[in-house]
This record gives sequence, structure tokens and C-alpha cells, in this order.
Amino acid sequence: MSIKAKLVFIKSVPIGTKVSYSGTFEIKRPTVIGVVPMGYVDGVSRQLSNKGNVLLHGRRCQIIGNICMDQFMIDITDINNPQIGDEVVFLGRQRKELIAAEEIALLLNNDGVMHTCGHDVHVAILLIAAKILSKYRSKIKGKIKFVFFNQRTALEFLNN
Repeated sequence: MSIKAKLVFIKSVPIGTKVSYSGTFEIKRPTVIGVVPMGYVDGVSRQLSNKGNVLLHGRRCQIIGNICMDQFMIDITDINNPQIGDEVVFLGRQRKELIAAEEIALLLNNDGVMHTCGHDVHVAILLIAAKILSKYRSKIKGKIKFVFFNQRTALEFLNN
């Protein structure tokens, strides 16, 4: 399973620029920022603000600033020739790199312990799935089946 979006905006910003609501991330070097059109309304946890990662061109990019309602920002300074429309992977594989559900779960758990049920990840995935289903209900009616795995099976599935 993977969750993907397209890069919708790119902007270069100088040192000292504060990013997103409340300015929780301050730019320390000249930086290129990319905007990803997913936010907490889509199930992206605000707990990933300033610490989550996504994949762009098969490389990790840090989420910077607070997750907004319908978007979040990423540092794409070290990505070669990023373009609007490039695929951004929130969950899954891109080239040789992987962001697994367990990685996201670890970032979401305040105690840093991976809980057996992976509840935080399930909630995020279900919220995103519900958003997609509500938008495309008429086109996909009867064509989607949800299958839930235990943690070991899910890991094997994601790593293949």
C-alpha cells in the first residue's frame, strides 16, 4: 500500500524565514520548500509537524513547519530539479527508499514505543481512505476491499 500526492508549489526562501502556522520551523540555510496538498483533514497527523519525512525522487525530505488543514511543506533543497507535479510518497516505496507504516507509527507515539496494534497508523490510513472513498464513491462502488493485517504480515507486505 502507498499514499502519494503531487508537489503543487515550489518556493526558495532565505535564512530566518519561519514556515507554516506559528512559525514552528525557522530556516537555517537558503532553502527550497515544496508544498504537498495533504493535511490533517486528509488524516495526516499534526504530530508529524517538523519531524516526519516523505519521499521525492527516491530521497527523503523532512516535513517542515506545522501540518496545515489541507497541505504541508517539505524541505526539497537537496533534490535535483524538483518540478510541480512530481510524485511525493507519504507512505510506501519510491525507487530504493521506503517509508513504512511502522516508521510513521513510531513518530506518532509520544512514548517512542511501537504499540502492537499500530493504532495511530490505522487511524491515519482510515481517515485518508475515507476521504478518497467519499470523493470517488460513484466511480469505485463495489471495487475496493479493505484487508487488515497483523503487524508482521503488514511488514512483509510493505517490504515486498
